[in-house]
Amino acid sequence: MKKAAFGNWLRRRAGLLIGAVGVMIVLPGCSALNPAFVDLFDPTGGFEATIDNPPGHVAIAFVNDADVDERLIAFLESEEGGGLELTEAERRALKPRIRFRVQVDFVNGNSTLFEFVTGSKILVDPRFDATSVPDLVENDLENTVVLCDVARVQIVGNIEVFFPAQFATWAFQEATVNTGGFFFIQGTPAPPQFIPLRVDAVDQDGNTLVRRNIGIRDVPVPVDGPRCGSVVSFVVSGTLSSPFFRGIPGFSLLDTGVAERLGGRYEIRTRIN
Repeated sequence: MKKAAFGNWLRRRAGLLIGAVGVMIVLPGCSALNPAFVDLFDPTGGFEATIDNPPGHVAIAFVNDADVDERLIAFLESEEGGGLELTEAERRALKPRIRFRVQVDFVNGNSTLFEFVTGSKILVDPRFDATSVPDLVENDLENTVVLCDVARVQIVGNIEVFFPAQFATWAFQEATVNTGGFFFIQGTPAPPQFIPLRVDAVDQDGNTLVRRNIGIRDVPVPVDGPRCGSVVSFVVSGTLSSPFFRGIPGFSLLDTGVAERLGGRYEIRTRIN
């Protein structure tokens, strides 16, 4: 592939960011493209990786390796969960819909912010359509490319997962003279929505006090000074799941440990190739 052809192809793949990076510093490229860089944009292996690299780039990718708990899928497919209809192929391909923002800082002082999002849009209680949950229909963004020279790449703000069903909280009601016994009162169910994933609470020695969605050793770390031609990847693994109370997604307000784990358990790894 000629350099001009490659440049046109790369600009098409990175068209959303051309305006944002037009003022960034451009450094000379490497003598050959990083295989991880090539695989990211041409997984078929048809691209010739031995040509000279045009002005240097750093690729940034979000790899969603998470899955969905079978009990939650079964609930959504049940009548009580909305009767979601999935083919076997769709069921096997289900991925939690996850999003986060990545900030890219450049050595010249400029910064650019990207929102990465990917996962199954069809994984939702069918009684709540796109007009009810507009965040669910935003376009996917799994990878992007920026020009060198990059000072730092890091996730900023919350990592969020789309919880696809209503979930309810239950308050404990003590016995009174009138009721004659204790019982639980269900609050107004929350609709399907993106919820933030939270890191475990620990003491000063690193011992876990409250187990939440992400362990303190499983959080993403920033990448400082990635070289031109490299690929920075944020890899999310884990399982989208829910506590259940009285047969539906939810929890008793008495059980704060369960409430803290709504959304499942995840690991986020940072890789650079």
